[in-house]
Amino acid sequence: MAGSIVHSNEVRVLILAPTGRDGQLSCEFLQHAGMDAHPCRDMAEVVNETQQGCGAIVMAEETLGTESVMMLTRLLAQQPFWSEIPICLIATGGSSSRETSRRLALFGTVGNVTILERPFRPETLVNTLQVALRSRRRQYEERDLMKALGESETRYRELAESLEKQVKARTAALEEANKDLEAFTYTIAHDLRAPLRAQESFATALVDEFGDVLGETGRDYAQRITQSAIRLNHLVQDLLAVSRLSRAELQIETLDLRAIVARTCQEMDFQIQEALARLKVQDFSFQVCGNDALLGMAITNLLSNAIKFRKPDVRPEIEIRAEERDGWVRLTISDNGIGIAPEYHQQVFGIFNRLHKAGEYPGTGVGLAIVQKAVDRMNGRVGVESQEGEGSRFWIELRGPETKRKCADTE
Repeated sequence: MAGSIVHSNEVRVLILAPTGRDGQLSCEFLQHAGMDAHPCRDMAEVVNETQQGCGAIVMAEETLGTESVMMLTRLLAQQPFWSEIPICLIATGGSSSRETSRRLALFGTVGNVTILERPFRPETLVNTLQVALRSRRRQYEERDLMKALGESETRYRELAESLEKQVKARTAALEEANKDLEAFTYTIAHDLRAPLRAQESFATALVDEFGDVLGETGRDYAQRITQSAIRLNHLVQDLLAVSRLSRAELQIETLDLRAIVARTCQEMDFQIQEALARLKVQDFSFQVCGNDALLGMAITNLLSNAIKFRKPDVRPEIEIRAEERDGWVRLTISDNGIGIAPEYHQQVFGIFNRLHKAGEYPGTGVGLAIVQKAVDRMNGRVGVESQEGEGSRFWIELRGPETKRKCADTE
């Protein structure tokens, strides 16, 4: 691993020779070859020095008494999982070598032993140790990698715990904000709408009972008060609808799109007849993933807009059609109304984003915001295709039957 840190004592070569003189000469030879060699008097010192750091161990077979083998075996067994200390054993061939092999069998599976039989060239020992030290460095790289992974895991765990705490804190803050919103909604629903109804009622009564006294101007003022109260009451109702859409728990299920369209058209039959609109509904049969009430609300608002934003002296013509697109079902409501300039296509879905003066067309400027919110809650998509003066094509896309599993995942 790039950047692995290996301390000098971790690549030391520990030497255990039959005599101190042999050990000293071996150290001098290996140091001349560029290695950090350290002589040890006995196996106890080898064990102690290994705990301080070791790259490889060189020992003569003469040093492998039964007690020494057991000490070495315990040392190797206690190494961490990544460590397998290379051992270079210098042995004599023949029966002596067979005895050495018998002793090495005591290591079991914990040893990484290379045997050099005498006689051998000095360069052979150097080459063997160079290979052993390269293997040891790879072990250190694995150690450092595991350490880095452990530190990363600790950091990620700490970050996850910190993030979880933040999520809990923000969830608590959101729940508190929702409680405040519910209280505010209650205030609007009861404390604000009550005086609006009173304003509307008294203004109407004023015209009915004192119309002759008020005169034409007074009656006009009273009617404006009534209309303003009605409009503000509608606005409050629409705001409450948007608020409820944001907070209500929904059940997403498989719906018959044709049945919901037919029911909505029937519910709006009076408005359609009053506007003398021609309504054409294409024959289609699709199932979609959504919520019955929200989908009906979205279609109602789109139909209402198609009736409302019509050209003067032009009979409204509205068409409803549906088609399947890559696992989605698109419901399109087209009209021959006043249309929308392309630069306002996104703006119209914002709350209170009216493109006309309040007196030109009825409404509160919240209808398309309700459509957007309703479709979002159903994990769908909404958009418009239109040119100013050329009518509009509003569309809603919901997941179709082949994505039914996704539908269930959103419940």
